[in-house]
Amino acid sequence: MSAAPAKWWTVVRRAAREPIRVRLLVLPPAGIGPMPLRPLVTGLPDDVEVLGLQLPGRERRHGEPPGARLTDVLASLGQLRERGRLPTVVYGHRLGALLAPLLAAELGDDCRAVVLNEPPDGALPGRGTASSGDGWAGVAPVPAQELLPGDPAARESLLPVLRADLTLAGAAAEALPEVRLAAPLTILTGPDRAPDTVGVWRDRTRGPVELLTEPPGGPGESPAGRPACAAALHRATERVERVPGVGILCLPFAGGGAGYFRSWSRRAPTGYTVRGLQLPGRESRILETPVTDVRAAARCLLPQVAQALDECTRVVLFGHSLGAVLGFELALLIDRTRPGAVSHLYASGSAAPHRGRAERATGLDDDAFVARVREFAGHHDAALDDPELRELLLPTLRGDVAMHEAYRAEPGARLDVPITVLRGRHDELVSAAEAARWAEVAGAAVTQVELAGGHMYLLDQTDAVLAVIAGTAPSAAVVPHAQNGAT
Repeated sequence: MSAAPAKWWTVVRRAAREPIRVRLLVLPPAGIGPMPLRPLVTGLPDDVEVLGLQLPGRERRHGEPPGARLTDVLASLGQLRERGRLPTVVYGHRLGALLAPLLAAELGDDCRAVVLNEPPDGALPGRGTASSGDGWAGVAPVPAQELLPGDPAARESLLPVLRADLTLAGAAAEALPEVRLAAPLTILTGPDRAPDTVGVWRDRTRGPVELLTEPPGGPGESPAGRPACAAALHRATERVERVPGVGILCLPFAGGGAGYFRSWSRRAPTGYTVRGLQLPGRESRILETPVTDVRAAARCLLPQVAQALDECTRVVLFGHSLGAVLGFELALLIDRTRPGAVSHLYASGSAAPHRGRAERATGLDDDAFVARVREFAGHHDAALDDPELRELLLPTLRGDVAMHEAYRAEPGARLDVPITVLRGRHDELVSAAEAARWAEVAGAAVTQVELAGGHMYLLDQTDAVLAVIAGTAPSAAVVPHAQNGAT
């Protein structure tokens, strides 16, 4: 069995708001990992994701032997691309300031700004002693010593890490003359080094260069906590404009929350952003009273939709099962006040809203209820096997199922928005004939799409669903909608 690939990037701070607008990469000085630099990022805008470079021999990779090749560091950007492309700001401190321009160049147009804190100017001091000498003489100029442990024994144990980092710094310094940056560059350094530092780095960028000087801190003061650096990162991330695209607003199935769609946001096609709409009583709104009526639930989601409408060129709604009828009611509400604001509804895994659900789980005891829900979904959720998790999850799941089973669309309700109806080809809860009856509540074109799988097909078909939404899936037959109400 082969070992899992090393994880080069660790989350220093999660974005508190989605969609994520910008990603900040933090590259620490020699001898440490990115976590001691966390004070720099606590005040950043809440839609900024912060990831730190995790070199071997420290923090989460402390069990690995120190030493990293420059080619491996650059190749680690592939792990970031798996999270999805985002506008990116690259920050480096000392050793990190040597690596930052190289990573920025690899990122190309995705890099929107580079911030260098105390970059070495010219040839790296002490570089020639990377593999010789027995003490701190060869490595002392490289680390930010204020961030290193004060205990002599602990510092001594870091020598192998520092020597490895010094070798990496030397490789980076040799590669830098070939780098030309297009992104704006901000440099932070002491007043005495400012002229030389700017001269060295100005020739390596085609964009503007900003110099910020700050006196060195006092004994024991971490450079990570100095206000000029935190302010520079705040400005650099704040300047990155949100890319207006199509907002895919997602409504969860029974028992689910907005967090389910977080992975979708990393896989969305270029020009699309995914936002999960959060109902009360779960995840980030766990302390709020849950809603028990579909129309009331739709109304409480309107502020989240309004924000998306302000930030996106247009929005579409996607909902699965309970989320599909929520999407229908939400689209009706929006279309009454802002006609045309929602350009499409994607209704997944659901009978038409005026038909309701014939099968029932409401009122059953816990074991029977869980068994019936699993029968409906054709999916075994292992979380419900754990007694403690079941106790935590059942109230929300019961409330959502009851809300769904009690719902019927108002007689004569019609939505003047195009609808795409999706279902799993082997869905035993919603037949193709039931899915087709969405045409009876449609005032615009209806398209039907079947994908591989059962009722919970979307668990394995994220990319296929997003391809349908982006209009890049194989063509599907258009079902003519009913002309005179329900038939």
